Amino acid sequence: MGKRVRTKMNGLVSHTTPNGKSYTSSRNKCEMGIKKIEKLLSKGFEIANAKKVEKPEFKVIMVFGKPVKLTIEEYNTHWNFRIDK
Repeated sequence: MGKRVRTKMNGLVSHTTPNGKSYTSSRNKCEMGIKKIEKLLSKGFEIANAKKVEKPEFKVIMVFGKPVKLTIEEYNTHWNFRIDK
């Protein structure tokens, strides 16, 4: 008899839990969603009513246990530092 060929299991997209339910990774779900949108666009569908996500104009930091709202410029000037520099 010949040698049994092993299958790589670490590249699986879908995994099954011991109770029989299967799940896919969040990354794979996003990739499938992107492929689905690309397929619809290639068939002639158009994107309508898309909203642009805006960046927040402020950051909230905790100072002595209380939240403080700062603008991005203030945060970058005074609070955006690293200990390991």
